[in-house]
Amino acid sequence: MSQSDKSILDRIIGGFIGALILIACFVLFVNVVLRALGYSLKWAEELTRYIIVWVTFIGGSMCIQDGTHVGIDVLPSRLGPKGKLILSIIINLISLAFVAVMAYLGVEMVMQAIRFRQITAAMMIPMAVPYLGVPVGCALMSIRYIQQIHLSIKALGRKEA
Repeated sequence: MSQSDKSILDRIIGGFIGALILIACFVLFVNVVLRALGYSLKWAEELTRYIIVWVTFIGGSMCIQDGTHVGIDVLPSRLGPKGKLILSIIINLISLAFVAVMAYLGVEMVMQAIRFRQITAAMMIPMAVPYLGVPVGCALMSIRYIQQIHLSIKALGRKEA
């Protein structure tokens, strides 16, 4: 996919992921330098851990969009074009169901953190903030799976016509 083909959502997500990775690298670099000087930021590792969670779940939607998720291609390689599209629809429906359940459970986890007023150990921020990466990322992945299912159904309709 070329840069001009990317949607506004793709650019926002890519920029957000890039910014988070830069923040994590900067914080870790500063903490390493400070450790060499005998001082350490207590919150640096915790922040980096939560950033990685956000990047993982948000980045999952980009992988779905670009078709770079890990997959096994033994079966698809043995199918014809129509079979590949049907298998793609089935796999994407199963994946959609999985991330929809994960999104629901992620919302439950965030709500529980809010209800019990949980805070992080070092940064002392509400745990709902780091936990929110799960439902947000899964919601974005759901959107991407729906897009992929739609594209496969359209392609299947063209092949049958």
